[in-house]
Amino acid sequence: MNENISCTKAFSSKYGRLLGKSNSFYGMLFYPLIFLLAQLNLFGFIFLISIFSFLGTVCLAYLSYVKLKTFCLVCTGIYLVNVLLLFLSYKLV
Repeated sequence: MNENISCTKAFSSKYGRLLGKSNSFYGMLFYPLIFLLAQLNLFGFIFLISIFSFLGTVCLAYLSYVKLKTFCLVCTGIYLVNVLLLFLSYKLV
């Protein structure tokens, strides 16, 4: 879109990967796992996982907004989903 609003800049940066895999790869594992745990009524486990997800969200948001000085709409949407997941799973525990 422009220099400050760029998903490409965020995805293609060194922060867009962890242990050789893209961050989206981990999301493709994480969200189906959350769905499965919800079907099994394991909300305490969802809350525990959501805490770690939230910590990762805070780190990635910092890297994106402060270090890269870019705003990724997709990333921001995922950050909001993770915050809501933490809040809702807390309410269900």
